[in-house]
Amino acid sequence: MDDISAGLANSVWAFGSGKGGVGKTFLTSNIGILLAQEGYNVVLFDGDMVGPNLHTALGVGRPQKALSDFILGKVDSLEELLVPTKYKNLSLIPGAENALNADNPNYTFKKKLKKKLHALKHDFIIMDNGSGAGFGVTDLMTIGDTGILVTSPDPSSVELVYRSLKV
Repeated sequence: MDDISAGLANSVWAFGSGKGGVGKTFLTSNIGILLAQEGYNVVLFDGDMVGPNLHTALGVGRPQKALSDFILGKVDSLEELLVPTKYKNLSLIPGAENALNADNPNYTFKKKLKKKLHALKHDFIIMDNGSGAGFGVTDLMTIGDTGILVTSPDPSSVELVYRSLKV
């Protein structure tokens, strides 16, 4: 592990965007793949509570269990949700599907999620969160040790990412 990676390892990176379609899932999946190919143990976490699709970007079929099972208390640990991918050293925690009010989880859930995410034994955990500036999205961004907002150069995308920063 080089000096730069050593300072970033064992951390949670939270990616977000002001609007959809700016390449956030593309970026998070490819950063995860690159780190895994470098030998790091990586978990990609699909934090999009409305339209999770990180599994599709990674070529993983529809998962048996997803974050919605954790939200609804059907599973106690995030380890139960880990899905292997075709990439060595890369696992996925699939996003919430069909869970009522999943787009705005309560404080207790977010606190529990943060604790469970940071307890995972991986070099990097990369969150692909939803887009927008709603509480559900911005709160999940604060779970990360590092927050990264993705945008494109069009005016509406820049405006919406700026709104996300102000929240």
